[in-house]
Amino acid sequence: MLSLPGCESASGPLFVEYCVPVSTGGANDSPPMVGMVLDYSQMSEAPLGGDPSVLSFLIASEVPVTIVGDSSIPPGDTWFGESSIAVVDQLSAGDTGPVAARLTWENLPVAMVTDPSLLYPLNAPPFDGILGGDVLRRFAVRFHYEPDRQCTFSWDTADPPTQWPNVLFTREEPRNVDELGEDGYGVVTYELAGGGDFLDGDIEREFSATRVIIGVCIEPDAFPIDATDLSI
Repeated sequence: MLSLPGCESASGPLFVEYCVPVSTGGANDSPPMVGMVLDYSQMSEAPLGGDPSVLSFLIASEVPVTIVGDSSIPPGDTWFGESSIAVVDQLSAGDTGPVAARLTWENLPVAMVTDPSLLYPLNAPPFDGILGGDVLRRFAVRFHYEPDRQCTFSWDTADPPTQWPNVLFTREEPRNVDELGEDGYGVVTYELAGGGDFLDGDIEREFSATRVIIGVCIEPDAFPIDATDLSI
């Protein structure tokens, strides 16, 4: 297990495992959930699984910012602040031992509301916050919501080892488009647009670009002389 002291460098995340096991009802059921610990840099040691400080966050790539629930905020208000977050897996979060951090981020800007579940009215169990696109889009993220043979652990005593639904965070996509296509993945090339700055009191904050721009063919020639001769 890994304790949760503050990282020496605030410039990037800390990777501990290849995959982050998540709790999910399946790809067509409830959305994926992951354990989270807020303000871990203020803790002297890792909390135990089941401790109130180990929260349950919904993973939602379409939500532009990470959202934290705070009952002290007036209903209908949204406040902005920062938190040092640690993503922990459902293996350790559901145990009575210390939780294991899989990914940490220091001083992450977050939005705070009274009840995050009101912002995501889907078939989901109760949750304490939303892990949003501001974290997810910093990585090449792979979502696998069914048992995954690539996500097992050597210390698992089950025979065969448990295959966990998971989210994989990598800094860069390890393969190119052609190789992904050969493996059966559909690849969409896109750019991000939008974003901007706003003032929160005396603090200037930024919303990064989130709108996806995809090139499409507009009335292409039904029988082009050259396969690449299409109007884009």
